[in-house]
Amino acid sequence: MTRKIGAAVAACALALSPAAPAHAAGEGVDISYPAEGQTVGTGPLTVTGSVTLGGDQAQVMYAVDVSGSTGSPSGLDCGGDGSVTAKLDDFNQDGSVGDTLDCEISGIVSLNAALRAVPNADNRIAVGLTGFGDDAAVADLDPGDGLRAFVAPGETGSGRDVVPRINAVAGSLTRGTIGRETQRDVGSGTDFQRPLDVAAAAFTTSGSRWIFLLSDGQAPVPDTSAIAAAGIRVRTFAIGAAATCANGSALAAIATATGDQCIRVDDPSRLRTSIVTSRPADIREVTVERDGRPPFPATVDSIGNFSAAVGTVGSGVHQLVVRVVLADGRKLESRRWFTGRDGTRFVALGDSYSAGEGVEPYVDQRVEKMLLGLPLYAQTPGFLCHRSSRGWPLKVTMPGSSRPVATSGGAFDFAACSGARLVNADTQQMTKTYLDRRTAIPLQNKSLGTDVDLVTMTFGGNDVGFAEVLKHCATQLRCMNDGFVTAGSRSISLDDWTRIRIALVQNELDGLYQQVRSRVRPDTTIVVATYPHLLRVGRRPCTEGAVINKDERQWIADRIDEFDDVMLQRAPRSGLLVADVRQSFAGNAVCDGDNWITGLRLARATDLGGDVTSAASFHPNEKGTTAYAKIVSGRIAAPPPAYPMALKNDGSATAAASRARPKIAAVRAAQRAEWTSRPGPVRKAVSPALRAATPASLPVVRVSELDKYPDSVVKAVAATRIVPLLVADGAAMRGLPSCRSDVVRGEQVPVAADGFTARSAVTIRLTGERVRNRILGTLTADDQGRVSGWARMPADLPAGEISGLEVRGGNPLKGTTLGFAVLRATTKPGCVARARAAGLLSPTPPSVSPSSPVSPSSPVSSTSPVPSRSPVSPKGDDDLPITGSPNWLLPAAGSGTAMILLGTLLVAVTVRRRRP
Repeated sequence: MTRKIGAAVAACALALSPAAPAHAAGEGVDISYPAEGQTVGTGPLTVTGSVTLGGDQAQVMYAVDVSGSTGSPSGLDCGGDGSVTAKLDDFNQDGSVGDTLDCEISGIVSLNAALRAVPNADNRIAVGLTGFGDDAAVADLDPGDGLRAFVAPGETGSGRDVVPRINAVAGSLTRGTIGRETQRDVGSGTDFQRPLDVAAAAFTTSGSRWIFLLSDGQAPVPDTSAIAAAGIRVRTFAIGAAATCANGSALAAIATATGDQCIRVDDPSRLRTSIVTSRPADIREVTVERDGRPPFPATVDSIGNFSAAVGTVGSGVHQLVVRVVLADGRKLESRRWFTGRDGTRFVALGDSYSAGEGVEPYVDQRVEKMLLGLPLYAQTPGFLCHRSSRGWPLKVTMPGSSRPVATSGGAFDFAACSGARLVNADTQQMTKTYLDRRTAIPLQNKSLGTDVDLVTMTFGGNDVGFAEVLKHCATQLRCMNDGFVTAGSRSISLDDWTRIRIALVQNELDGLYQQVRSRVRPDTTIVVATYPHLLRVGRRPCTEGAVINKDERQWIADRIDEFDDVMLQRAPRSGLLVADVRQSFAGNAVCDGDNWITGLRLARATDLGGDVTSAASFHPNEKGTTAYAKIVSGRIAAPPPAYPMALKNDGSATAAASRARPKIAAVRAAQRAEWTSRPGPVRKAVSPALRAATPASLPVVRVSELDKYPDSVVKAVAATRIVPLLVADGAAMRGLPSCRSDVVRGEQVPVAADGFTARSAVTIRLTGERVRNRILGTLTADDQGRVSGWARMPADLPAGEISGLEVRGGNPLKGTTLGFAVLRATTKPGCVARARAAGLLSPTPPSVSPSSPVSPSSPVSSTSPVPSRSPVSPKGDDDLPITGSPNWLLPAAGSGTAMILLGTLLVAVTVRRRRP
């Protein structure tokens, strides 16, 4: 109630407040934190935002030495994990493990993560890549036609890709060559003049420009006078045993001549730098006024981001006024209302495991109206993201309290969203589609600020693709050995694909952890939760929904262990705690007697115009969310553990547990000091002393070296897109009785997916041991890369068994896009009768438009495109209204006039119900 009253007061105050002064097009002030009407914790508050002046973005060109000298020495720990392995230290997969070039690539990944952490980076900063030896060339960062020299630091293409484009191209650097997207040869010698000239010529901005030059430093000093005169700054990074920033060295001379600095790099995996250290010349002053008090001065970086500490905020409604004075005397202004609330400020980030997928009811899940027996839900972020009101973040407690912190009177932001990937935290907004309406989900990191006391998260499972792997394995025997994607003529097994995918994702986790840490206070407690083993491991059979044999279950558990161990290793490096759930969930997986994980659940959509469908399979049930909350709560209260890590020293598939405790006394001493020195609602667990002690307490992870994968294989895995495959219930879409999740033999089933190359062919395949991976037909993607159409089930579809449906085609990254779904066939007479009554057992797909009906004499195709938008006037039982059109909610029979009358009636009823 307090929240609603506060929001109402803020809305009224906003309506009565004076309008901000008008200003030139392209100019403006944006207050990013706190958001309009947001509830924040009481106490010290820092306001952040940005000033836009309509000028060009800043550009950074990474210039990377790929000369012959970067091949030595080798055996360096470029990944920063304490060991040297092919998996973690051979960044370009050239077989030379941990050489200087590998460390340079590691440095780019780390530098790019630092740039991504800058607020508004993807709108205000662009990065490019130049490789150099004797010659130099600018890398092409887009697999499409034409050269694209600059991209945003976190750009991944579709948002479903794993690695930012700049990192992926950097990973293709080998001695003398840029491997992708267009191969370029630059020679094996070293010449510093060429990369500076080539990089300077590539800039397209009138804004700030930097060249970040990474090299072992073995070349003469170039002429930098023209670059310095143009205002381009060169920051040099000395990487390699012989590299130096000493006075008189080439790298030091280059940096000094352009007004920047040379940085000697010992651990490239922890390399951090900033380009945002000086105020733009166009901005004279930025101040922030709170509640009529004297204004607080703001610091402004070189791309216009500002921050201002505005003192201690109490409970109640507050107003902010940001005023900007430009160099020419003009003024800009922005106003913002927000609410302060006492108690712990808690933000829950993450994917479906944090959101509570499958544990209904969802937050704001309310039926706006019923139509033809189907509920139409309010399109709120809480419902669209499947944020459960019984999800584990709403059950987390603080030390000494039994009341959940989310409901204890403080401020709670539930930002987790089902389907979220790493890029949805800071780079690319998610969009959720329901009844053909798209809703943008805010970037999750927008919820973070200096008033936040506690952050929890689960991230990375969707980037690896665990859910789709499980669907695939549900219909294949020894699925890990199956060919999953191809690289040219080479087939890549699911086992190889998953291992490479995990290796690709782990560096992106580093970037995420750094971003979260950079947006909150140094003493904010941040907890990362791992993923549990999903299926019972051992000889006893597991037949929950589908038969997944013991070898497959062990393989799945091993891959989850591998990914969880990455979190255990990487999170503490950024000052994050890890709540490892695996031991507590042991004995409570799918097929165990008291399972905390939901098994395979079958569901078909009632609308192809959306993507808000249940993904409850293999997610924690309510017992599981309670267990998660208990583990996370215990991790907040407990001292730092000696993290258990998988120790694979013999190449076997089974991981032996190892627990090491070096310097544990220092860790616990730091923890005790932290508890006693920092009062507050949360026991802060990341003081500088603790962060210094915690990484030293971690054991070294020894991982058996993988077979050397050619660059083409790694590129094919990185370019794979895993997309949702929507399988709909054709009868329910028309408001007719159906068997919902089950299909019958010969049924025409509507399907839809996106993420393909525009106008390309997409194959639909039925998978399973008895159906022997049968191709059902093909669809053609539209101009946006989306396919929708019909897949007819075969007449010999095994009844009572699980079969898989797969769509497969090319994507703009020149890789493979895959979508998976699972189906169960039934021969129940009632289901057959309902499918027949709905016109779904015809050998030809139902007609979707009276202007282009499918003629019985036309060649029969297993699939037929379903237009996503066209007016439809259904004429009979064999007509299926267009997916996503509101007409699918109406009876298939009837005239166009009846549709209009019924639609008018519904609008009138809705308006009347909304009147006070």
